[in-house]
Amino acid sequence: MKKKYLFLLLPPAGVLAYARGDTSHIFLARQLDETRACLDPTASVDVVVGDQPPECPAICLTQPNDDGGTGRVVWIATMCPPYPWNFDAAGLDPACDAGLAAAARHDVCFDDGGSSDPIVDSGTDAADAADAADASEEDAAIADAGTDSGDGG
Repeated sequence: MKKKYLFLLLPPAGVLAYARGDTSHIFLARQLDETRACLDPTASVDVVVGDQPPECPAICLTQPNDDGGTGRVVWIATMCPPYPWNFDAAGLDPACDAGLAAAARHDVCFDDGGSSDPIVDSGTDAADAADAADASEEDAAIADAGTDSGDGG
């Protein structure tokens, strides 16, 4: 009689196994804006099979252009593998260095065309510093002229 009711236990076990299925998670990364050498805000890139991975050091991933173009998209991610299908994690693309440098600077692209921590051209900084020094000297000369005027002040 016990064998007679055994079949009642099998379907629920099969349903539970099927309902559990594979786990998945959203893979997050930041797209490199190659023109400005900064990273767009974090975006969901793909749904990947597996449990949510821990954080890993930044990695450069390239994705073939899915719009039918001939280029590719460069992503910087801090999620551990597995990576989305068809993404290249070799880091050999020339733009990877700029993307990883932007990640190290925490440089986020702004909608207005700027970024949070842009690359600074050392030549421009030196010229700006020289201009500031010249302006300070002019201000000092003006202040000196006002005290030397003999008006008692």
